[in-house]
Amino acid sequence: MKSKITKFTSFLLIVMIIASTFSLTSCKKKVAPILPPESTFVFDDLSDDQKAIQADLINSNAPHAFIQVGFWTFITTVTMAIPVTAHKTALAQEPVHVSGNKWVWEYQFGIGLKIYTFQLYGETEDNEVTWEMYISLSDEFDKFLWYTGKNNVEATAGYWTIYESPSNPVELVRIDWTHNNDDNTGTIKYTNVKVGDAENGGYIYYGNDQSGTYNSFYDIFNKGKDLLVEIEYNTETHVGRIKDFEFYEDEFWHCWDENFQDIVCEEPTK
Repeated sequence: MKSKITKFTSFLLIVMIIASTFSLTSCKKKVAPILPPESTFVFDDLSDDQKAIQADLINSNAPHAFIQVGFWTFITTVTMAIPVTAHKTALAQEPVHVSGNKWVWEYQFGIGLKIYTFQLYGETEDNEVTWEMYISLSDEFDKFLWYTGKNNVEATAGYWTIYESPSNPVELVRIDWTHNNDDNTGTIKYTNVKVGDAENGGYIYYGNDQSGTYNSFYDIFNKGKDLLVEIEYNTETHVGRIKDFEFYEDEFWHCWDENFQDIVCEEPTK
């Protein structure tokens, strides 16, 4: 009799463990992936400082550096206006669970007189998150895949692939990025990946994670000219320097002070 009771008790214990495990598993709350910040799409430009430069300094070091960065700023603010705005708006939305580990951020907003519909899908698998952004515009295009992406679950490193337009759905730009969640520093690299384009392989690489005299940098590679322009800058003191072989016809740094005046460069302490 005692043996039967013991067996029955063991059986009940096993059933309770299985039921408890099933309950915990089935009730486990699904969690949406972390949406990477806006800084993984756009880099800090120098437009605010450019306003402080006087017209008679047009041929000096600081304005030359700002012009180089300004070209790529134009690409991010004009050519990529819709996908960048779409991602920025997604950060303020609440995601909805689709199935498994897949979520969607769905919303609408107007750009000019047009109302766009956005669907950003994020799916977690094997410690990675895959993203797909679909954009629709009534009577013009439906669910155009405007960008895709992939990053680690901590959202500290990843990449985006941007497609040109609904009328020409080819890969245009790849954005490789890193992000420090503690101090909001990181790097971002825009690379032209459009097949057949003369500037395919050209890039701008930006980072604001440096220490020392210059806390940020821009490396700008012109593929057509096979030319690398290097810029280092301090966002607080506004001092900076630039290296551009084509413009200066040498391989030296050319510097400016906090008033954007040209100065003789001194090697910084790092």
